[in-house]
Amino acid sequence: QAIAELPETAGAWRIVRSEAPTSNVDRTCAALSNCQYGVQVVERIVEKSERMLQSRAYLHQYEKYGVGSDTFAESYSRVQQVVARYEDVGFA
Repeated sequence: QAIAELPETAGAWRIVRSEAPTSNVDRTCAALSNCQYGVQVVERIVEKSERMLQSRAYLHQYEKYGVGSDTFAESYSRVQQVVARYEDVGFA
């Protein structure tokens, strides 16, 4: 059941919520797309997130729970590797 659509994507993205368990963690997030638009969205999210990390925005909230800037930097690197692979095969 879709709970929202992102208007700027012209129907390419829908936000869907499910109560079905997916793993032994409290929260999970997944992005699925059948078009090239997803790569651009992910790139913008990573760029904004990196700027926020550089300014240390909200970082103190995560550090209380043992999640520091190194964890975020590693995560951004992994996402950028995925984006690069899509670009390599011509999906971006």
